[in-house]
Amino acid sequence: MDIEEFEYSNDINNSDNNYSPRLIHKKKHLKNESELNFNFLPNKKITIAIYSFFLIVVTLCIILNLIYNNKLNVLNSLENNSKDTSNKLPECDIGYKLQNNECVINYSFKAIYETYKDIEQIDFAKTLSPEMILELIIDGEKKRPNNKFVFQNKGKHLVYILLDMNKIDTLENMFSGNIYLSKISFSEIFNIEKFISMKSMFRNCRSLTNIDLSKVKTKNIINMDLLFSGCTSLIDININNFSNENLISINRAFLQCTSLENLDLSNFKTTNLVDMSYAFAECDKLISLDLSGFDTKNVKNMRGLFDKCKSLVEVNIKNLETNNVLDMANMFNECHSLKNIDTSVFKGPKVTTIKGMFHNCKSITSINFSNFGGDSLTELDNVFEGCNSVVEIDFSNFAPKNTLKNINYLFFFCTSLTKINLANFKTEGVESMNGVFQGCSKLSSVDISSFDTSNVYTMVDMFNGCAELNEVDLTNFDMNKIVHINRMFDGCPKLAHHGIKINTDSIRKFERKIPDYYITIVKN
Repeated sequence: MDIEEFEYSNDINNSDNNYSPRLIHKKKHLKNESELNFNFLPNKKITIAIYSFFLIVVTLCIILNLIYNNKLNVLNSLENNSKDTSNKLPECDIGYKLQNNECVINYSFKAIYETYKDIEQIDFAKTLSPEMILELIIDGEKKRPNNKFVFQNKGKHLVYILLDMNKIDTLENMFSGNIYLSKISFSEIFNIEKFISMKSMFRNCRSLTNIDLSKVKTKNIINMDLLFSGCTSLIDININNFSNENLISINRAFLQCTSLENLDLSNFKTTNLVDMSYAFAECDKLISLDLSGFDTKNVKNMRGLFDKCKSLVEVNIKNLETNNVLDMANMFNECHSLKNIDTSVFKGPKVTTIKGMFHNCKSITSINFSNFGGDSLTELDNVFEGCNSVVEIDFSNFAPKNTLKNINYLFFFCTSLTKINLANFKTEGVESMNGVFQGCSKLSSVDISSFDTSNVYTMVDMFNGCAELNEVDLTNFDMNKIVHINRMFDGCPKLAHHGIKINTDSIRKFERKIPDYYITIVKN
């Protein structure tokens, strides 16, 4: 077999002393193909290097692929775990901590403050110290515990404060006067058994709208005076499970809760209660109240109990005991909407005053005082003043002893009163009878023969304005100590026809005070 070869020659060209490579063409005859020389292929070392390089590249690619696939499997596993809610750790709300894969309560109670106007700082509680605060969160950001906080920016703010009851020394005045406290919640671990007083705890918290104390253990509390007083936005209070067997006083406890419409006291224990004065006073929107479950055998003070409850229509006091009560003054004062009330349960053997008890109860039509003895009464001033719807009042068994001193304006302006029973009304110690029946414009007759006036010194305006009164018998009146009888019968035109009966001993007291044609003289 003939082949052609080409090669380069680097022989020196002597003529010009330069290298001049030349291409030489040769022909060669080979006996077989095995003699073929592949001079154009690389040498052995280069071939090994190239092979090694490619081997390394392939190996690296395999390793990288394994790493990538492993990462992908890990990510898929995490994604699957995130979708599996059974393996997901719970996210705990504020005031809870993660324990054994569960959220457990980490606070005694939580207070939330919402500022509603530009303020620079907020005082959380009068009796709080930083060590009592478990957690303080302001506008979503945790802050260093402190009992007050100065805001960097004025405006509205949302504040969470979590407290540890184990470090609190007193509940009295705890949040008193904090107008930015809007919500408060008590946990299952809230225990105040070491305290005896909750006096003024939430007093004047004017932004507080509802509160649930159903879980609070209060069996050792004896004082709840002013507890919610001045909470003018409060509309819901849950105290259904109060264990207050030792409670002694609720003086002004709900005073001026002006937004409160309903209050459930069915489980409220009052066995040892002594003072409930002004407890519900000025609850302007309170419509009804059931106190039938109240045990009041030890109560001594009921003064102003429902004072100025202007929307109160109905109150159940059928089991209210008054045997030890000393003060019932202003009890229903200005309860304008109260229509019916069973006062037959009132006995009051120790009561000293019922002054203004039904003052301005404009909707009541009848009042039964037939069981009210009044043995210890000292004053009856203004008791029914302004009860302009009342038609009948029963005082048939009312027989106070000589302790009674004043009955001024007792039925003042009872403009619808037509019937009144004073058959046993005792007045031995009374000194002042000013305006007793003044303004009773529909009263046509009244029997006051039981009146003892031996100690009375003034009867100014006693019957003034009794336009329908056509006869009044004063023959049993002892006028010896009388000093003032000014306007006693002014505005009584129907008495002008000798309608006033006076005994001969008293006539001189009326000289130049009453025209002669009003008087009929009766000999002793």
